[in-house]
Amino acid sequence: MKTRVVGIGAGMVLVSLLAAAVPAAAGSKPLKPKKWAASFCATIIDVRDDVTEIQNESLDLAGGLEDAIASDPNAIFAYLNGVASGLEDAAEVVTEAAEDIQSLRPPKVKGGGEIKEIIDDLFGGGLELISTEFQTAANDLAAIDDATDDPSFDPDDILLRALERSRACRPIAG
Repeated sequence: MKTRVVGIGAGMVLVSLLAAAVPAAAGSKPLKPKKWAASFCATIIDVRDDVTEIQNESLDLAGGLEDAIASDPNAIFAYLNGVASGLEDAAEVVTEAAEDIQSLRPPKVKGGGEIKEIIDDLFGGGLELISTEFQTAANDLAAIDDATDDPSFDPDDILLRALERSRACRPIAG
């Protein structure tokens, strides 16, 4: 997997365009543009760095999967739980980012209050949706072990052997 760097160029262009296009709005004490930009970008960079760290941890986890499954086929469940934990961490990261963006005071520019509202909707709301998706995926992955723990399911391990031999599974099982 390749790490994608979160780009903020579009956000900066959007903010610049909005600053010229929308009238001033009332609200909390505005931040000077330089301080606002630094706070906004710091949040975006923190998300990028945290997600990259989570991704690297996930890749490390996957690196030992082949050996673990060779000695214990049920190790796949530990792997899935690890992935679920990473998704929970990612959900927390984006939730915190959404809260940080929404708590950011408006920039001290013409239309700063409306810029804040738009940024809150675009970035805050979007990050909350991403967080929900990560959490849902984490819950779903964590449930696989419990849901498939019935000893009457595939007692001859036919599916397990198919998973081990599948080309499509090689990226996670080696």
